[in-house]
Amino acid sequence: MTILTELRDVAIILHVAGGIDTLSTELLERAADGVIVRKPGAAIVDLSELLYINSLAIGVLTRLATTVRRSGRIAIVIPPGDVRDVFVRSRVIDLFEQFDDVDAAVAATAAPVI
Repeated sequence: MTILTELRDVAIILHVAGGIDTLSTELLERAADGVIVRKPGAAIVDLSELLYINSLAIGVLTRLATTVRRSGRIAIVIPPGDVRDVFVRSRVIDLFEQFDDVDAAVAATAAPVI
């Protein structure tokens, strides 16, 4: 698994690629904690290159979503497929604004909520 962090406009973007298993969940947790302490206007988790995810990682992203939503917006880039199916079956998909690509997520989260 690889995680790259990018700052674009008001958003912090976590690009997560590969697969998240029990060992790599700790890396995701550290990256999520890094986002939380910065209190961004928006956080975007790009899962477009993610091949698989475990339940521990779903928990990390759920915590990220609930924390960021207190003061900002949270979005995921999540195409149709196995990873999206895990979010749907786990019933956490609706915690996130969902987008097909990073540019759309950045544009939407930069816009004020009406």
